[in-house]
Amino acid sequence: MCQKSAINSPETAVTEMLEGMSYAFPGLYIKPEDGIVIIEKDRGDKVALVCGCGAGYEPFAAGFVGEGMLTGYISGKMAKAPRAGVIFSVIKRLAELNKGGVLVLILNYSRDVLNFGLAIERARCIGLKVESVVLVDDCARWKMMRVQQFSNLAYKKGVAGSVFAFKILGALSSAGAAISHMVAEARNINYRLTTLGFVTEHFCFPGADKPAYTLKPKEVIIGMGMNGERGIKSIELTSARDVIRVVMSIILEEANLGGDSNVFVLVNRFTSMTVSEGYVIAKEQRRS
Repeated sequence: MCQKSAINSPETAVTEMLEGMSYAFPGLYIKPEDGIVIIEKDRGDKVALVCGCGAGYEPFAAGFVGEGMLTGYISGKMAKAPRAGVIFSVIKRLAELNKGGVLVLILNYSRDVLNFGLAIERARCIGLKVESVVLVDDCARWKMMRVQQFSNLAYKKGVAGSVFAFKILGALSSAGAAISHMVAEARNINYRLTTLGFVTEHFCFPGADKPAYTLKPKEVIIGMGMNGERGIKSIELTSARDVIRVVMSIILEEANLGGDSNVFVLVNRFTSMTVSEGYVIAKEQRRS
């Protein structure tokens, strides 16, 4: 059973969320009916950094639009990819405001890749300088496919690790880096990102009648996708320490680490984990 949601209607939740965001962040241009959030100002010869995805994962990624991070974001409906026509309109407008070009970061989900790809090709056909990188940091799907001897990157999704790409590439954009340099750095970042999630409770999108997935009592599923895609391991919830030990062993097995690697860790609470739990996990991953 889904928890109560403080919304007016599932049909208008995304539009109203963005409308409320426009009051909270009056310095951004937000068009709620189209799911558009952009920095609406002339940034000279800088490169615009754009991403988009379905709604329901906030603050990802509308909350990351701002100088030093994303220049623009396009939201789809709840858990649905943005429309290609809207993506194209954002690319076109940002290309006018950012003469260095537009770098599009695409999360590796089939409909997102398709819609962003269509918009990018359309933009290139009218002479706009547009580059793209598909982000693939979810090691759960990758591990599953490798076990089955089926190495297809389409199964390696783009998830929370992409926030590192937003921050690093956003800083490069603010510093005036060329789009070719940013593309090379995006690919470098992509190679080094490794993300693995786990779930302890069912999750509902706002206004949904049923959960995206369900769990047994005391069950933890390692590697379950954000929309309920099956995980790679089911364990019993005994302690945070035991869960994180399993999670970190898989991450370290899959990550491209050398013996003297510096590692940056992001603990993503993804809408349901409390701040207290997040800090406990941060402590346990340090111990592991």
